[in-house]
Amino acid sequence: MTSTNSTHDYAELQASVYALGAAAREYQAALRLARTGAWGVRFDRLRPVDGEIIVPGREAHRPHDMALFEIADKLGALVTCMETSYEDAALLYAYGATWAAHEIIQGRAPNLVEVRLRDSIPAPGTRPVIGEHLTRWAGRTDYARALGTLLDAELALEHGSGLASEDDLADHEVGEMHDALIRAEGLADAAYAFGVQAERSVHFAINVIAREIATR
Repeated sequence: MTSTNSTHDYAELQASVYALGAAAREYQAALRLARTGAWGVRFDRLRPVDGEIIVPGREAHRPHDMALFEIADKLGALVTCMETSYEDAALLYAYGATWAAHEIIQGRAPNLVEVRLRDSIPAPGTRPVIGEHLTRWAGRTDYARALGTLLDAELALEHGSGLASEDDLADHEVGEMHDALIRAEGLADAAYAFGVQAERSVHFAINVIAREIATR
């Protein structure tokens, strides 16, 4: 719910933004743990045990190999799942915090972050540009740099995915697609890094811009 009360207490809104960041950090940590676990059972760094067992009516097999294959398969699936969840949570953090700052700059006082979703990722129309309102903020340079990195990753994903959907690509387009998708692999981290800056911009908007609006 959005209010225009000049004496509005922004504690709930700040908690809402912080919760988005906390969720992204949990997925980020879970992804790191999953990747560490998956790395730990890679066959190129382990020496499989040669011992075999046999079950009556079946061929002999190596139980250690089977254990490693099963663990690697399940951890690999977990890595994929956590990659998707972390990316979604980081984007929600980035755009949710940006939305909150934008609302404050516009003189509104929402209690909670409101995010318009396309599936689980904010739609392009929910990306308010607030940079021109941050010229007096000491963190504006870091904010602009983080935003540029995020937008580059998003454009790379859009370009690479577009090429991947084509049926017949020229050789140079295949290389272009791979390069774009590699750059897009940093999207989740870029979104989280920008979310941190966007959350800081919320504090600036509350402590400086909202106070100025209230005294007009």
